[in-house]
Amino acid sequence: MTIQKGSDVRIALGDGASPEAFTNIGGDQNATVRFNDEEADFTNKGSTNLWRERMDGGTIRDVEIQCELVLLEDTSLDTIVAALFGTGARHQSMRAVVPGFANIDCATWHISEMSMGGALNEAASCSFTARSAGAVTFTAT
Repeated sequence: MTIQKGSDVRIALGDGASPEAFTNIGGDQNATVRFNDEEADFTNKGSTNLWRERMDGGTIRDVEIQCELVLLEDTSLDTIVAALFGTGARHQSMRAVVPGFANIDCATWHISEMSMGGALNEAASCSFTARSAGAVTFTAT
């Protein structure tokens, strides 16, 4: 991977159509994509001296997106809020774009957290966390 500008890392919302079209989230300022590979733990009261026991080859994988944005007059925040509060598609299709590395797609992302705020001398802002809730497609770019 070559050196990339942070401003090129972006999160896009899918429209659910076939073929799917993606629109960048408006006002995006910071985006983080985290890959998780959590081991399956089956430690129990019967484990020898309560030493942790892990299932060989048993892992739980997911991708987490964290996005911070300033509020603009576009529909991306409405889509996130609708998914969070259950008034829209409960699981939103998203794409994380990391130029020179990959596009990370998943048809089902669960919006697990959202916060809003604003400083006196800054634009109102919002942040949200989404976790993949299905198979993830990793396409090298």
